[in-house]
Amino acid sequence: MPICELAEAMRESLTRSLFHAEPSDICVSQEDISRCVPLAGILTQLGFDSLMSQHLAACLIDNDPCRPQYGACPFFHARFVYALKDYEDPWQYTAKWRDFSYEIKHRRRFYDESGVKFLADLFGNADQLPFIELHPNGEGFRIYRSRKASDRGQAEEILKDPSTQLFAPPETKAVEGRMNPRGVSLFYGASREDIAVSEVRPSVGSFVVVGQFRPTHKLKLLDLPSLEKNLPDVPQSIFAEDFHRIVARRGFFRQFHSNIIQPVQPAHEALEYIPTQAVAEFVIHTLRFHGIVYSPVQNGIGNPTGVNFAIAPKTYLGWFHTPHLEFIEGSAELLQVTAIQHTTNPQLSERSS
Repeated sequence: MPICELAEAMRESLTRSLFHAEPSDICVSQEDISRCVPLAGILTQLGFDSLMSQHLAACLIDNDPCRPQYGACPFFHARFVYALKDYEDPWQYTAKWRDFSYEIKHRRRFYDESGVKFLADLFGNADQLPFIELHPNGEGFRIYRSRKASDRGQAEEILKDPSTQLFAPPETKAVEGRMNPRGVSLFYGASREDIAVSEVRPSVGSFVVVGQFRPTHKLKLLDLPSLEKNLPDVPQSIFAEDFHRIVARRGFFRQFHSNIIQPVQPAHEALEYIPTQAVAEFVIHTLRFHGIVYSPVQNGIGNPTGVNFAIAPKTYLGWFHTPHLEFIEGSAELLQVTAIQHTTNPQLSERSS
């Protein structure tokens, strides 16, 4: 292959993988100076010998499609210096997620073919995604579920029939949640009692009934907190097939879990939960997981010692259904909230900025 044809085949990958600027723009510290080199130097770093690097650089510079005489700034120029990007730039997926979220919140509730294609590309093959299996005979394992009562009288009524009152609500009474739209029932639970209580946002003095559940059969749940740790390794070469898609997806998933569990004010839940509801629907009905594992929202984002569960409560076969979880008899207890601890972050107001 002629050298300039090879240079053209490399142009897009190089453009997406390099910083470029005048030396005075980015090479200001000693560390930057050691990283920023002429284009031929970058090509040498990528494995080409010195002579080949010089020829390739000349082809890229001479044939740059942007012409300064027309007011366009070229990417490849003899006076520029370059450095390889050393981070996983998620812009490709961040932009698509932003567009998907806006479309489903403000344009159409039911995502179209492009929405399905985006989610399929984002999550990839279900067999390659991290998951947690829950087993009915898992020794000592419990899922805690709580329900906030309006007063002690309602709490006593819940305790009379906790297996029903603490289970996922019937479809006709299901309100929208982080992972479910109104009318679609999901079972929300937690791995610890304190997390289950905090997730229903009780006030001081209020009553909460907590019960324990276990799986009736093996359940497979998508493990959202582990997504970023279980992605394919980045190829060693920027010219490898799908290199930029892989690094962009890895970079996006480093943010995705924390974005999806951001606290939402009650007045905004109906709208802001729509994208996460769409993700849950895709995970359960298309990828065929029984549910999702995610970090606590009210008990501290990224809590390393506990998780939340959002589980489809039943498997349906026509009009027949099989519950995925069962109540553990004698586990229900009535709690009254006596204190709540808050963690805050200082926020700069727009007026004072």
